[in-house]
Amino acid sequence: MYNFEKGNNTLLADDISLTIDNATIEQMVNTLNQFSEYRYKYKGNNTKIYDWNIIYTPNKYTLNQLNNELEFIVTEGEEKVVFYIISKEK
Repeated sequence: MYNFEKGNNTLLADDISLTIDNATIEQMVNTLNQFSEYRYKYKGNNTKIYDWNIIYTPNKYTLNQLNNELEFIVTEGEEKVVFYIISKEK
C-alpha cells in the first residue's frame, strides 16, 4: 500500500488500483502513468477537481473503466520517446 499526500491531493495505491482525492483529470493521468506499464496522455482543458478510483492493471480493465464508467474517449496513439543510455566505465 502506498500513501502519499501532496498539497490538497491524497493518493492511495495498491497492486491493482489507485485512489486519488482532489485531483484534476491531468493529475490523475500523470499519476496513472507512474503506476501503469502503459502511458496515457490527457488532451483537454478541464480543470475541475474530482476524486478517482482507477484500476491500473490489467490494462483491459483500465481502458474499460475509462471508456464505460468515466465516459472518456480513449484512442491509441504513438509518440516519439527519447531516452538516454547511462553507463560508467571502471
